[in-house]
Amino acid sequence: MLKLSRLIFLCLLSLSFYLQAYDASPKCYRDLELNFFQPALVSQALSLHRVDQSTWTPILRTLKESSRKVPAIIRAKAKNIRPNPFEPDFIPEIAKQIMDETLFEVFSASVASYNSYQDLGINGEDIVQMFQYISEKQADKINRCFGITPVKK
Repeated sequence: MLKLSRLIFLCLLSLSFYLQAYDASPKCYRDLELNFFQPALVSQALSLHRVDQSTWTPILRTLKESSRKVPAIIRAKAKNIRPNPFEPDFIPEIAKQIMDETLFEVFSASVASYNSYQDLGINGEDIVQMFQYISEKQADKINRCFGITPVKK
């Protein structure tokens, strides 16, 4: 009887862990969380805003390191939203909003950390425009992931 109760307890514990770790987001979403800041696109955005080329590599390195934290940041934000956009079902509109906000925060912090150190003179509008450039260059990928039909002009 004691073995059976231990087995039941372990099964319930495993089940609760599984349910707690459940994430209904599609693979494309998880890929965007980690790989949004593609080095070529970020370099192009920095170039368009005349960011000194000597800071590109450090900014790219910071973005790569910070991107590893994006999924955890997004899931922490999602826990405070009702309904949670990842549990039990994926709610693309809310998930996209959280992802956009988080990726912008990561990008902004990464660029700003070199702005003051290197006296780059990048203002908030430059950061917004660079982020929009990176997003727009991936619009097809983002739209497919979220099931958004692009508006034809």
